[in-house]
Amino acid sequence: EYKNLRADGAFLVSSSIKNGKIGATVIVSEKGSALKLRSPFERCRVTSGEGSFVTTEKIITLPTRKGEKIVLENAEITTDEKKQER
Repeated sequence: EYKNLRADGAFLVSSSIKNGKIGATVIVSEKGSALKLRSPFERCRVTSGEGSFVTTEKIITLPTRKGEKIVLENAEITTDEKKQER
């Protein structure tokens, strides 16, 4: 687990790994600059002050506002969802 790791562009990043899996990653924008990152998930749910969406893009770019919190979570399709798609 790590908390408030400072990243380029004035962002604070917090996350954890449990049983080899990345947990939710929280990013706080200190200055309100553009956020560009490589997604840690195959399907990623991105939640911010603008709402929530799921993406399969490997590189995610978002505008941010000062103090805004962005949460990245695994949006993996469950076995039940896979069955429903058939």
